[in-house]
Amino acid sequence: MDVYEICKLYNCGICAGQNVTSYQGQAYKNLMQKCSGPSSSREQYFWKSKCSDGIPDCPNGEDENRNNPKCFGNTCCSQVRVYGLKKEALNQKYSQNGTFLHNRAVYVDAGNKYGIWFDTRNRIKGNWIVGGLKRAKNSRQNYPTNEKMCPNHSHYPRGGNRNVNRFSSHVKCVS
Repeated sequence: MDVYEICKLYNCGICAGQNVTSYQGQAYKNLMQKCSGPSSSREQYFWKSKCSDGIPDCPNGEDENRNNPKCFGNTCCSQVRVYGLKKEALNQKYSQNGTFLHNRAVYVDAGNKYGIWFDTRNRIKGNWIVGGLKRAKNSRQNYPTNEKMCPNHSHYPRGGNRNVNRFSSHVKCVS
């Protein structure tokens, strides 16, 4: 809750990546997720944006569990559509297939040929990759990261340098 308290002190409109309309009363209960299980004498809360960041905020570490529905249940869209990539076959609808790579959902097309996954190969920052699913098995995570939990949070998807049009490619939620 330290981040919340700092945001409240400065009356921030965005805190931990989430829009905040009020700090009145116990507003944090609407903004954050409550830790479950045994805890100290006071209630503890965590931000969805801090899920799987490598630093447990809950005593039982539930915020680091990639299967925790409080973290990922409503955070990412179950289906997304990619637009604007140069390789037209990649511009289509993708659905979560129930698997995770680097603590993020993997999305696949209807034919299981193309997909979307998170990769940190360049060691500077992570990117959501759109491409043939065979490439996903070579994906690497070179450092812990908590950015871009969902492909629709990304500025633009990466489809290999020759496939990306940085100014018009984007991902939108379908459902």
